[in-house]
Amino acid sequence: MLNFNPTLPYGLRIIAFALLLSGCSIGEEDPGPLLPVLNTTEPSNITQNSVTIGGVFEEEGRIEITDKGIVWAPIGSPVNDGTRESAGEGIADFTLVIDGLEANTTYRARTYRVGFGTIGFGNIVEFTTRE
Repeated sequence: MLNFNPTLPYGLRIIAFALLLSGCSIGEEDPGPLLPVLNTTEPSNITQNSVTIGGVFEEEGRIEITDKGIVWAPIGSPVNDGTRESAGEGIADFTLVIDGLEANTTYRARTYRVGFGTIGFGNIVEFTTRE
């Protein structure tokens, strides 16, 4: 049975409980990231209304990935709140063709991955569609 010291502040008890759930204990070597590290590839095959972008996993992590893909938005809009296209689940590199873009417009895009109800994002890349 777990028995946390009741004199510890509530926040510290929550952190300790989260560490126990993740399989990590204090004094243990770092087991690596919970969520896999996912990097955004450089945009390619840029046309008036489409672009090819993908994601490459650098580290596996310890949480199952239930969704992954690309999120994008025009410059000036928050990219994290932009349009999303899913590439499915699991830890496998992927490439997506994003279409329906406006001509001669600069966009920012990045990868996302979801695991255990938590979303994480990769690096941001910029591209401008052709005229």
